[in-house]
Amino acid sequence: DIHHSQILFKFDQGEKSLDKAKEIVEKLGVNIVDIKIFDFPKDSALFALFKLDVTDMREVVLALSGQGYTPIKGYNATLTS
Repeated sequence: DIHHSQILFKFDQGEKSLDKAKEIVEKLGVNIVDIKIFDFPKDSALFALFKLDVTDMREVVLALSGQGYTPIKGYNATLTS
């Protein structure tokens, strides 16, 4: 995607909730375009994929990881040929 970066991170139902993650992103002035949730019941793990309206996700990854949202992976917007 050439216009949107994405971040994939683990969250939980407690202190590192999905709602808190959304608040962190929105406080940075970044809009979440789409959210996909991945549930791995066998591992009791919840992951979210945020599609963002920015091309560079570094600031968002730093903010979320600083609040304990790990593991986390970020993908900048890229031109594909």
